[in-house]
Amino acid sequence: MEIDSNSTEAFPHVNSSLAIGEVVVKNRIVRCSHGTGMVNAGRLTDEWIAYHEQRARGGVGLTILEAAGVHETWTTEIDVSTDAIIDDFKALVEKTSPHGMAVFQQLWLGPGPNGIWFNGADSPLSASAVPVPISGYMPTPVTIEQIDEMVEAMVKAALRCVAGGLDGVEIHSGHGYLLGSFLSPITNRREDEYGGSEAGRTAFLRRILSEVRDAVGSDFPVGVRVSADEGVDGGLRANDVARIVSSLCDDGLVDFVDISNGTQFKIDQIFASAIAPHMYEMPSSAVVAAASTVPAIVTGRFLTLDEAEQVLAAGNADLVSMVRATIADPELVNKSLRGDVASVRPCIACNQGCLGGVRGPMRHLYCAVNAGAGRELQLGDAKISPTSAQRRVAVVGGGPAGLEAARVAATAGHSVVLYERNDELGGQLRLTRRSPRRSDTAAVVNYWESELDRLGVDVRLGVDVGQNGEGVDPCDEVIIAVGSEPRLDGRQLWSPDSVISGWGALSTSSSWDVLSGASRQGRSVLLYDEGGRYEAIDAAGRLVEDGAEVFFVTPFFVFGTRVEATEKGWEDRIRPHYRHLIAAPNFTLHPNSQIREVTSESATIQTLEGGPSQTISVDELVMVTANLPAVVPSFDDLASTVVGDAAGVRTLESAVWESHRHALSLSNSAD
Repeated sequence: MEIDSNSTEAFPHVNSSLAIGEVVVKNRIVRCSHGTGMVNAGRLTDEWIAYHEQRARGGVGLTILEAAGVHETWTTEIDVSTDAIIDDFKALVEKTSPHGMAVFQQLWLGPGPNGIWFNGADSPLSASAVPVPISGYMPTPVTIEQIDEMVEAMVKAALRCVAGGLDGVEIHSGHGYLLGSFLSPITNRREDEYGGSEAGRTAFLRRILSEVRDAVGSDFPVGVRVSADEGVDGGLRANDVARIVSSLCDDGLVDFVDISNGTQFKIDQIFASAIAPHMYEMPSSAVVAAASTVPAIVTGRFLTLDEAEQVLAAGNADLVSMVRATIADPELVNKSLRGDVASVRPCIACNQGCLGGVRGPMRHLYCAVNAGAGRELQLGDAKISPTSAQRRVAVVGGGPAGLEAARVAATAGHSVVLYERNDELGGQLRLTRRSPRRSDTAAVVNYWESELDRLGVDVRLGVDVGQNGEGVDPCDEVIIAVGSEPRLDGRQLWSPDSVISGWGALSTSSSWDVLSGASRQGRSVLLYDEGGRYEAIDAAGRLVEDGAEVFFVTPFFVFGTRVEATEKGWEDRIRPHYRHLIAAPNFTLHPNSQIREVTSESATIQTLEGGPSQTISVDELVMVTANLPAVVPSFDDLASTVVGDAAGVRTLESAVWESHRHALSLSNSAD
C-alpha cells in the first residue's frame, strides 16, 4: 500500500503516502464526513469551499465531504440528486487540488429509523418496523421497489462525483442510518432476500457497492463507512462487523473502510465530549481494521499527530481521522510536521461551536477556540497581516478573551502588555483543571501561554488594575477583558423578585470555589444549578469524587439540559456521558425544584409547581447561577473596548470570537 517513505523524523508513518485504489493520498491524516451548516439549499457556498480549502492548505491528506443525499426526496445539505452539483464540485477541486488533498464524497440514504424523511413523510423508513431511541417513531419497512430506486439513485450520484472531478466516494452504512438498519439483526427482521442471515442483511449494501463499482470503473475508489459496535445487546459487535468487512474485501467491493462507532443505541460513541479518553474508539475499531485487507480509517478524539503516529506505528490502522482537531487548528498537520507542535491550537472537545453550532439555533459550524472556523472569508489566522503602524496595546484580563486579543494583536506586530490580577492565566477555563473528567479542556490555556511567550507579549501577573486604569503603562489602545464574577445574591431564575428565605445563614460558595479548592466542601452539600451546563456538572463531579454527599437541585427536568442542546440536540445526549455521576451512591438528583429556605444546617426545597417541600440537612450550599460582568475600569483618555464576559456574560466561543474580531480590526485600522 505504501508508495514512498517521505517522512519527518518525528512522524514517519503519518507522513508516508498511501494508495487507495488508484488515488495516492499524500499522508495518513483524514477529515471524515461531518456537517457544517454552510451548504445552501443543497449547493456548495464560497464559505464552505473556503473552509475545506484552508484545511487542504494546512496539510490534510484526504477529506471525506459531509453526507450527501442521493435522491430528491432524501436530500441532506449537499444534494447530489441533480447535475447542478457537478460545477460546485469542480469549484471545490479547483481550490483544494493545488494543495494535494484528495477529496471523497460520502453518499447517504437518509436517517432510516432515526428520523422522518426530509420530505415530510409520516414515518421514517427502515429495514423493518422496529422503533429506536432517537426518534421513537415506528418506522415503515422499505419496499423492494424503493430499494431498486435507491440503488439507481446511488449510482447516478456516484457518477456525478466522477464528473465533478472528485477522487472517490464512500457509502455510509453506519450509525444506525438506513443502510445500517439493514446490517443490524436488531432492526432487520425481514424475511425476504434482504434479511435473515448475515448474507441477507448485507445484500442491500453489497448490491449498492457492486453497481456503483460497475458504473464508476475500477480506478475510482469506492469505500464504506461502518460502525464497529452498536453498543446494545443483540446488536452488531466488533467481531461481527469485522466479518462483514472481511467479506466485502474478499469480494473486491471496497477500496477502503472508514470505521466509526456507535448507533442510536450508543450515541455518545459517535460524538464524544471531553470526558471520553483520547482514541476512545480504538478497542473496537482495531478489531475491524485488522480484518480489512484494504486501507482502514479510524477516528475518535485523536488530538495530536503523536497519537496518530502511535496507532499507525502499531499497525492498528492505515489512516487516522482528525476532524475536530483540524477545526480548532487547520494548520495542525503542517505545524506538527515542521516541528512546531507547541503552536498547534488544541481542540478541547467542548462541542459548543462544532456540533453545537450545527445542531443548535445557528445551524452553522464554528469553534470555541478558533474564531476563524466557519468564517474563513472574514476571520482567522490567515487574515492577520503584519501591521505597518505599530501600536502599544494594553490588555486587561488574562481569561480566554484577553488571551486571544493579545495573541492576535501581537501576531500583527503590535507591542502588547497583558495585565492579570491572579497569579495564573486562563480565567474560568483554568478551573476545569480540577474537573474530574474534563481537565484537558484547559489545554487551550497552555497554547495561549506558549503563543504569548513566543510573540514576546509582556505578561504581568498579580496586577490588579484600578478602576481608573491605575497600573497600566502608557499605551495607545486598551482592550478590557476582565470577565465575570459568580452571583451569590440568593435570587433564583424562576423567582427573581425574592431572595431565598434565611439567605446567608448557610455557608455558601460558588462552583469556582469548589473547582479552585477554596470551598469548605462539607460532608453534605446542596448544589443548586440553573445553568444546565458543564459548570455545575464539573463541580458536582469534583464534590462526589472528594467524598461529599451531593444533593443536586435544578429547576430543569433534565440533568445538564443545556449541554444536550449544545452538543447534539438529541434527547438524552448528555446522560450517557454522566450516568456514572447520576448513579453514584453519594449523588441525589432533585429536578424541577428550587430552594425555598435555608438555615445554618439545612435547606428546604420545593417543586416549581409548589408541591410538598423537603428539608435536607447540609453543611454547605453551592450556587451555580448566571454570572455578573466584572466591574470595568475606566480609561477616559484612551481608546478602549470591552470584550468577553465583561461586555455581557455568554459563552467561550462568543468571548474568543469577539476578542479576535476586535484585535483584527485594530490591526486593519492601524494601517
